[in-house]
Amino acid sequence: MIRMRLDQNTILPEWFALIWGAPQIREQIRSRVKTTAGIWKISQHDLSSITVDVPSIDVQAKEIRHIRLGLGAIEKCRVQLDTATDRLATLDQSILAKAFRGELVPQDPNDEPASVLLERIRAERAAAGAAPRRGRRGGGKASA
Repeated sequence: MIRMRLDQNTILPEWFALIWGAPQIREQIRSRVKTTAGIWKISQHDLSSITVDVPSIDVQAKEIRHIRLGLGAIEKCRVQLDTATDRLATLDQSILAKAFRGELVPQDPNDEPASVLLERIRAERAAAGAAPRRGRRGGGKASA
């Protein structure tokens, strides 16, 4: 474990924490890290050779405020996305329910109800005689 002490007259800890995860810094770390038997290590000397751009304290504070605002906006968008996703699931269910009730499009009052249509089809089939059934015969067993 390596502990770093920062001169807070030169660099704000929050600025350092934000910049330490930047791709440029991570690349410097990757180029200095060594591995033995799959265990990644970096020495204190190699860590101390990493360069970090350090603007004035005023610039650091200003950038931290901008970053906080940006992160707040991102969080707000995430909450809105979660809410929209939940609403979308509810909307899907609502649309399906309306479809089954026949409420998605305006209905023609001159159309006969489905129950009347089905009864008429049954009557026509009965009048025509029993139609031959399709499918397997003989219980599904093949004879040799």
